[in-house]
Amino acid sequence: MSVKARDIPLPRKLADGSFDSRDFESWMRNVYGKFSSINNFVNDVLNAGDGITLTFDDTNNTLEVKTTVSLPASTATGDIIYANDTPAWDVLTGNTSGTLKYLAQTGDGSNSAAPEWVEIASSTLPTMSSATLRGLITDETGSGLAVFNTSPTLVTPILGVAAATSINKLTITAPATGSTLTIADGKTLTANNTLILSGTDGETLTLTKGLTVTTNAGTLAFNAAGKTLTIELDSLVNQDLTTDSSPTFATVKLSGLTDGKIPYHVDDATGLADSPLY
Repeated sequence: MSVKARDIPLPRKLADGSFDSRDFESWMRNVYGKFSSINNFVNDVLNAGDGITLTFDDTNNTLEVKTTVSLPASTATGDIIYANDTPAWDVLTGNTSGTLKYLAQTGDGSNSAAPEWVEIASSTLPTMSSATLRGLITDETGSGLAVFNTSPTLVTPILGVAAATSINKLTITAPATGSTLTIADGKTLTANNTLILSGTDGETLTLTKGLTVTTNAGTLAFNAAGKTLTIELDSLVNQDLTTDSSPTFATVKLSGLTDGKIPYHVDDATGLADSPLY
């Protein structure tokens, strides 16, 4: 029950600003009646179990409000005061650990439970999609789904300085300091079998028509700088590598000899020369 100012209108004032004695007496009775009704309401309705006592002093026309609910005597920084199910006031001690925790409280649909400090864990976070996660981040790169380290599927990724031991079942052996593999634009490098290439830095192997070396082949070597092996069109060097037989030559031409003379061996340095015989 409450008393508002409009429920007790002020008495009428006279022209000189004073109150009419009869109006003022009526106003005082009205005020007394209102407070008396409050006193009767307190005595008839409230009881000690409510924890609140209202007492109207008829002599001094005062209303005294008392409560029997006790607050905790003292608390520390960070403590939280809450109502328990007694009902009474209780204290939740502040989180004094070095672990970040949040204030959790779970009800039963009608009644609330006491608050408690709970560590943040994946089980306490709501389920979110990759799109939701991307919306929470402002400095991400790329788009699509979140990637984890086991069997991820990447669509047209752009990799900077990356390390890998295999790609598409192709084993990659990392060099000690660094190496370069360059394939010209639009070209294809195909190896149908095991291939080992070795040589000296700066050397170039150029094949314009293709080179085929069958199995059981020997070694083709150039030990002196500037030496060239040229096999022209329609020329033939035929050697049976399996029997070590002497090679056969087709249409062999020797320079430095005169037509009609029989060449003969002069010495190892000169080789063949014109014979005095015709």
